[in-house]
Amino acid sequence: MKKKIYLSLIMSLLALCAANAQWRLGVEGGVSLNWHLQDFGYASTMDNKVMAGGTAMISTQYNFTEWVGLRADLGWAQRNYSLQRTADFNGTDGNSHPAIFRSDYSRHYLMFPVTASFSFGGEKVRGYVDLGAFVGGWLGGSMQDSEYYNGKLTDGSVNKYTYEFDNRRDVRVDAGLVGRIGIIFDVYENLYMNVEMVDYWGMVNSHKTGSQYVKQNAYDNTMSFQIGIGYTFK
Repeated sequence: MKKKIYLSLIMSLLALCAANAQWRLGVEGGVSLNWHLQDFGYASTMDNKVMAGGTAMISTQYNFTEWVGLRADLGWAQRNYSLQRTADFNGTDGNSHPAIFRSDYSRHYLMFPVTASFSFGGEKVRGYVDLGAFVGGWLGGSMQDSEYYNGKLTDGSVNKYTYEFDNRRDVRVDAGLVGRIGIIFDVYENLYMNVEMVDYWGMVNSHKTGSQYVKQNAYDNTMSFQIGIGYTFK
């Protein structure tokens, strides 16, 4: 008797999920901000500054019910940062003047987040909160060196390079946790638009600290602000 009751409940739950199931496919783009969290130890004159970049994603989501779904994205994100070192130099006037030596790193990653999605709200406008994990892979990068003296860019100090991946120093794959909050709203029939904020918290040390090239641990925390458009298959 109990088996029949449990089986009936399971079948009813599956039927409810099937009745409310829907699949979404969309594209998104936006701006990223990256914090390259690095321990410089006693090197108090060195610091990493936040830098902006871009993102572009293909998004797909399957909703089991009106409020629970599974989402997977695949796309590109820049995880940039600026390494700055400050110093004081004696000028020709005999006074001490501040100088900044700056190296801007532009790094491109392939990002693959998978999240459970929880939504709430009405039929036309809904909010959502996503939690899950991501894997990211290095695609390429570039860097730019520059010098600032008394707050002004020094003439001829800007140099641009291709940032080549160095297997002795760099780590190609990152992984960690991802969280997302956003709003989705119907535009026309099955078309929708969404606005969201995504946080990728990297948990893999991006430096091979056991080598002679890098001594400090470093982790990336990337936050992106995106807008998207897509189609709902009902």
